[in-house]
This record gives sequence, structure tokens and C-alpha cells, in this order.
Amino acid sequence: MSTRSWIVYPAGSGGGGGGGSGSISTYPTFSAFPVSAANGALGLALDTDNLYAFSTTSNSWVMIAGPSTNYIVNVFTLTSTDILNKYVTLTATPVTPATTVLSVVGGPVQVYGNDYQIIGGNQLNWSGLFLDGVLSSGDILIVQFN
Repeated sequence: MSTRSWIVYPAGSGGGGGGGSGSISTYPTFSAFPVSAANGALGLALDTDNLYAFSTTSNSWVMIAGPSTNYIVNVFTLTSTDILNKYVTLTATPVTPATTVLSVVGGPVQVYGNDYQIIGGNQLNWSGLFLDGVLSSGDILIVQFN
């Protein structure tokens, strides 16, 4: 495998109901993810935008999302302003907003319409939805859309 850059988000490292205090590791020249990790840990290959999750069942990293035509991954570390505004602005407008996937590091994948929504074209908003009052400054969101 060629050398590439990775970021590993341990399970339970963020908010979104996951709590925990795991640290986020960046591997600027690392040929593969760590051999083992906590179940549900997420890894993002920075050069390909492939998103992986660690499975203790198979004891391996499993690709759960990857780029396709116009496929985009945005990663946000929430600020106090984001929490006050109750939204983040995506880098582009999703073609089909309801197919946008939101993962909060340390928590489960979120449900479109119940936990968050896309409004105004490229605004991922959680005002009045489940994540309102759950998210906090420092939480990390991984948003996948096309």
C-alpha cells in the first residue's frame, strides 16, 4: 500500500452522546490504519476521502463510504458559534439533501429529518431537531454527500 495521510477518530472521542476522552490521531505518512482500534472508531483517508470504521467482529477496517462522481466529504469541528447558530455551512449544495450522511464522532450515524436537515441549499441545520442541545463545541461532524 502506498504512503498516505490518515486521521483516526477513536470511538467515544467526541460528543453527540458518545462522550469519552479518546484522542484524535493524525498520521501524515502512514501506509495503513493502526492494526486494532475500538469498535466503531472512524478513519478518514485524506488523499481519497474514503471513510472507514473499525469492526471488532472482523478485527479490520471496513470502508463505509468513498468518493464517486461529485462525492464530497466535509469534516467540521464545531465551535461555540456553530452551536449558537445551530448549523454549519457545507462546501457545496447536496444534489439530494435527504441522502446526506451525518456521523458525529463518538456517536451513531444520524437520521436525516429527525436529527438534522439541509436547508437553504448548503446549510446543515439541527435547530429544533434531536441534535439541538446534544451537540457541543469540540464535537466533530463528518458529512458525506453528492
